[in-house]
Amino acid sequence: MMQPTELPAPDVSIVILAHDERAELLHCLDSIERHSGPLRTETILVDNGSTDGTAAAVAEHFPSVVRIELARNEGVVARNHGLRRARGRMRMFIDSDARLTPGALPELVAFLEANDGVGLVGPRLVYPDGRPQLSARRFPPRTLPLLRRPPLSRFFDEWIYGSDLPAVAVTWRVEQSGAGQVAIVRLEQRGRLFDFPLTVSLQLADGTQHDTLVRVTDRIVEQSVPFTGRLREVVVNRDRATVLREGS
Repeated sequence: MMQPTELPAPDVSIVILAHDERAELLHCLDSIERHSGPLRTETILVDNGSTDGTAAAVAEHFPSVVRIELARNEGVVARNHGLRRARGRMRMFIDSDARLTPGALPELVAFLEANDGVGLVGPRLVYPDGRPQLSARRFPPRTLPLLRRPPLSRFFDEWIYGSDLPAVAVTWRVEQSGAGQVAIVRLEQRGRLFDFPLTVSLQLADGTQHDTLVRVTDRIVEQSVPFTGRLREVVVNRDRATVLREGS
C-alpha cells in the first residue's frame, strides 16, 4: 500500500488579515497569484469576523487559499491564527488593501537567503501612481519617545518625512438610523490632493474593533460605518505625520 506523498513546504506563507474588505482582498489575492514568480507559496486568510461575504467570495474565486474564519473581530492580534497554520520556510504579512508588484516577492526572498544575518525584510511601498510611500526610517534615536510627543512630534515628523505627503484631518460623529447606530467619519485632505486608501477602525467599549477600508480620492470624503454597542474611539491607520486628527 502506497503512503500518501507529503507536499513540500512552501517557500513563503503569506498571511492576510481582513475584515469586510471583500473587493480589495480579491485584488490582493489576484496580485499574489500573478506575481509570486517561481516561488512555492501558500496563502492564509484570517477573516476577522467579516459580515460582507468575504470568506465565501474567497472560497469561490481562490479555492486554494486557506481560510480561518473568526466569529468576531479580534483586531490585529488575529494574525497569530495565521502564523500557527503557516508551513512555509518564510512568513509574510500583507495588508488586504495592498498588492504585490512584479518581482517584489522573489527579490525579498532572495535577499533573505543571501544574508544569513538578516531575519526581517520589508518592501518599498508605492502609491497606485508609482510615487514612493514613505514607510521606513533609519534606526530611531534614543530620544524618539520624547520627540514623538506634542509639541515636538509635529516638527520631528516633518523632519523625517518631509511635506509632500497626504495630510488628512479626521473628525467623526454618531447618528441614529433606521438600522441602528452609524458612525459618520469625515476625512478632509489638506494641501495637495492624493488618491490613497485608509483603514478606519471603530474601537468599541467592549474591546472589539471594526475596520472599514475607505478610498480617499476627493478633498472631503464622508464614510458611514454601522456599529452596535458604545463607540469609544475612531482610529485611522495612517502615520501621525500624514493624519491630523481633530476631535470628534
